[in-house]
Amino acid sequence: VDTVTRQQNPKQSRGAEIVGRTLHIYCLHAKMKLHGLPENLLGEILGYLPLDERIKACMARRILWKMRESLDRYLSHVQLNSSVHTMLFISSLRALCNMVDLNMRFYGNDDFLSQIGNNEMLMPLLARLSMVSSVEVTDYGLLCLSKNPFRKLESIDITFCHKTSYAGTFPLRDAYPNMIIRRQPEWMDGQFVTPFDNDGAHTYWCDGTFLFERDQQSCGHVCSLHKWSSASPDHIRNKLQYCDFVPPAGWPSWTR
Repeated sequence: VDTVTRQQNPKQSRGAEIVGRTLHIYCLHAKMKLHGLPENLLGEILGYLPLDERIKACMARRILWKMRESLDRYLSHVQLNSSVHTMLFISSLRALCNMVDLNMRFYGNDDFLSQIGNNEMLMPLLARLSMVSSVEVTDYGLLCLSKNPFRKLESIDITFCHKTSYAGTFPLRDAYPNMIIRRQPEWMDGQFVTPFDNDGAHTYWCDGTFLFERDQQSCGHVCSLHKWSSASPDHIRNKLQYCDFVPPAGWPSWTR
């Protein structure tokens, strides 16, 4: 493990080094060879590696390469760090029957959601799915995901997935009534007291719905959410869609 990852990427070999030493020490202590270790133990140890280093480790040892599909069954948490990871991950979907927590970061796409949405055998234990900033995820992908009733699916995070919409989450709400659908950063959730006269508190929920303490233009949803700039990533600009606002005569159609 150490040799292969150091040759490929010396700056990112720490994880593989720890895993390699763990396997070596365990084998010495147990007085057995690598192929004699229980599959669940090997799977859990290799699960601490980033996906690309995990693949390299299996390639470095013939016995691990032969066992790679069975070892994938013990993966429960994965974070993707590149488009290459995404391809490797999708190619291993059928073996990931114990996947619980999947963070695709900004590499999520409709093809992936379509695959797991159309095949109930893929990742049946998946509980938490995060695809923050995945610009290739659209409402179609959410629709595909809603077609597969994962009994364990508890939450999905599509914050900054700009090709999705509030209405696009409706099929997911229907399929999973108790699912937590997140469309904004956590720090935006909650109630905020405003300095404006007769405006009261503004309350935002994780899916982007809001309620303001005033007589009109008081409820609706966040329809667009963007980072202000790369220099100020913690500053957010948004657009709101009110559901209790009647525009005056002569206003443009987009205000309705």
